[in-house]
Amino acid sequence: MFMCKGRCVYHGSIKDVIPYFARHGYQCEPYENPADYVLDVLIDVSRKPEILIRLNNLYNITHVDLSALVHRQDSSINHENIEHERRKYKVKAARSVGAEIFYLSQRTLRNAMRNPALALSQTLASIIIAVALIVVILVLVIMMMLSGFLIDLPSVFIWLSWIQWISAFRYASNVLTINEFQGLIFCLPNQTDFCPMTGDEILDKRGLAHSNAWDLWKNFFALTVMALLLFILAYIQLIRIKKPK
Repeated sequence: MFMCKGRCVYHGSIKDVIPYFARHGYQCEPYENPADYVLDVLIDVSRKPEILIRLNNLYNITHVDLSALVHRQDSSINHENIEHERRKYKVKAARSVGAEIFYLSQRTLRNAMRNPALALSQTLASIIIAVALIVVILVLVIMMMLSGFLIDLPSVFIWLSWIQWISAFRYASNVLTINEFQGLIFCLPNQTDFCPMTGDEILDKRGLAHSNAWDLWKNFFALTVMALLLFILAYIQLIRIKKPK
């Protein structure tokens, strides 16, 4: 059964689909995929209301005739002489799962061999995606390591220390550290009058400025600028994508 805009335009055997639509002016081109052919027909019918109504009327007429025929056949049967039995039928597959996988693999391989451009594009796409994933993971790991949370930044090589200024993890770690430790006083559990360390001393030890509010908000500002730059780059890339007409 094929429907278009909520109206049925065909109901019957699969082998009669192409001849049925051919009688109504839709010829199937040689070597055209029947599924694509039917889809093109339904798209064209959806754009032409008069053809849609005509095909739907033909379906309604056929459906009414079939309903009347079935009703006459049912009325001529003596239902009292029919023994209702419940039988179990086991439908066997035409081919095993292994055979289906084999034939599908063969078809995919032959399509790739017959279309070198398709095989080349799939190969290049997989290679490019794999390289991109490796590069992205490597960049994220390096930025996370140089955020100051896992490794002490003064111990990093000078030729690598510049990465901390473009690491979003560093600014996020600074925000959390300053927010958690600023103004805290750590006292012994059994001797609350003796507090050997404060949160400000921990921040000073880590080299984080915290004397004023800007020392905290400048990290938010850096994260906002980085996010805006990424949004702008993504927007430019979306504009550059060619849209199909």
